[in-house]
Amino acid sequence: MGEGQQWNRKPGNLYSKAQKIHVDPVAGGAIKLSMTEKMPPVEPPKDTKYVKHFTIQSKLLSDFWGRPMFLGAIVVLPEGFDEHPNAHYPLLVDHGHFPSDYRGFGTEPPSGAVRLRSRRLLRRDKVAVSTPTSCTRTGRLVGCPKS
Repeated sequence: MGEGQQWNRKPGNLYSKAQKIHVDPVAGGAIKLSMTEKMPPVEPPKDTKYVKHFTIQSKLLSDFWGRPMFLGAIVVLPEGFDEHPNAHYPLLVDHGHFPSDYRGFGTEPPSGAVRLRSRRLLRRDKVAVSTPTSCTRTGRLVGCPKS
């Protein structure tokens, strides 16, 4: 989880530092390139009181690909979750594309403009199907309320 299938940031990929070379088309010859650097592993995000990260190995995917394959999930817990372990809470699924962490979450109340937009979205559709920031950041997605 984490690098999001970005080949230029994939842990373990080799690369070389930029170097200045002179290419003489008349002289010809080979240009030697050395892969001297290796992309480091992606630093896993830290769990907080409200945001927990999980990774599980998928037997089906691992068998199919012939190597260990993992699925990741990020769970955002509501206030009071630790104090009331048997309580039932609503579920909101926000499916991203290889997210490394849950963005846009904070422990401080949002500004008035964000609070107002969030209330309007929830009141209009009765159910939140996506986070307000993902709707406004990427335009109209399937499931986002019309602006």
